[in-house]
Amino acid sequence: MGKKNILRIVSAGAVWIAVLLWMLFIYSMSAETSEQSGQTSGEVVDKIADIIVPGYDELPEEEKESVKDKLSLPVRKLAHFTEYAVLGALLALAVTLTGRHTVITTKKIIIAFGIGCIYAFSDELHQSFVPGRGPSVTDVLIDCSGVICGTLSVIVIIYIIKRVIIRKAEKNKTADKECQSF
Repeated sequence: MGKKNILRIVSAGAVWIAVLLWMLFIYSMSAETSEQSGQTSGEVVDKIADIIVPGYDELPEEEKESVKDKLSLPVRKLAHFTEYAVLGALLALAVTLTGRHTVITTKKIIIAFGIGCIYAFSDELHQSFVPGRGPSVTDVLIDCSGVICGTLSVIVIIYIIKRVIIRKAEKNKTADKECQSF
């Protein structure tokens, strides 16, 4: 087994570990009771409001609560989307590095998307057993959208990297031919 194969196997293993750790993070967030989840979201919303609302600190408490109420739902849904976009990106990398050929194929993308969406569904099912929480079809759709975006991001990044490498190689060939003509 060559160094290249060992590096690929180690890389794939590291990314799969990252996938599992990220799934564990998502699970732990979903395991919070509605009260804990609300408190976590409230702290995040408060920080975001402080950044995007001029003079937020000086607002009366009643107005602060109004701002938080308006921001709460979008922030929570964006958190769902972001968690699963990261998962989608990790899954795309993991399935791409797994196997003999580290090439992105339609089959590998479907596998990454499938794993991500099955996990999203199971995560919502898990929430039905957490006090004060429940499953949401909307959240599954948001999560799957995140998986798609994360997966597509990896595809685009890999495509760009390959194009840069190809162009660099073409420039080197041209430079080599020019040098040989002297």
